[in-house]
Amino acid sequence: MKINSFERDIDSRIIDRGKNYFQESAVDDLEVVTGNKWQAAVNGSEIYEVEIGLSQGNIVG
Repeated sequence: MKINSFERDIDSRIIDRGKNYFQESAVDDLEVVTGNKWQAAVNGSEIYEVEIGLSQGNIVG
């Protein structure tokens, strides 16, 4: 999935929820795992870990 177009490829409810978590400072401990991979703890209905990677402009997981 291309980083420039992921918002149109993912359900808008998921995008909105992620934006709300970020705006409410619910995303903690964002850190680089490697040069192209990041992870963070998200405080939602429970605390969970998320991880995202990028490769040549694509989101990889």
